[in-house]
Amino acid sequence: MTPAARNKLQQLREEIEFLETKSSDIQVDEELSRREPGYTIQKSFEVAIESALDIGRRILAENTIPQPEENREVFSKLAENNLISPDNLENYQKMASFRNVLVHEYIKIDSSEVFKALRNLEDLKNLAKELSKAMEKSS
Repeated sequence: MTPAARNKLQQLREEIEFLETKSSDIQVDEELSRREPGYTIQKSFEVAIESALDIGRRILAENTIPQPEENREVFSKLAENNLISPDNLENYQKMASFRNVLVHEYIKIDSSEVFKALRNLEDLKNLAKELSKAMEKSS
């Protein structure tokens, strides 16, 4: 595993830890609509998912698998090549789509969607574990 890949994985883990802390801190959905906590949580999700996508692209490259054009396809290609389990593929693809919303449609973000994602971090944690294992296999 390259130092850059290790750094991305560490960043992903740190964002998950931060989001877990915030999920226990935030008691009501309305808190997310306030600028500071809402923005911080959205940015953390964006960085976490972007890190996962970067790791996925590195794994594909290390395995000489052609790079996909769309973010959602990163996880599809990893699953097709048995680098991650296809069991949670649909949820991982939704994460990639959520990242696109956070990056490109930030004005239209529904705070209830962010709150829902915050309350269900298991998919992100599972993805981090799967990517870590895939990185070890690729090294």
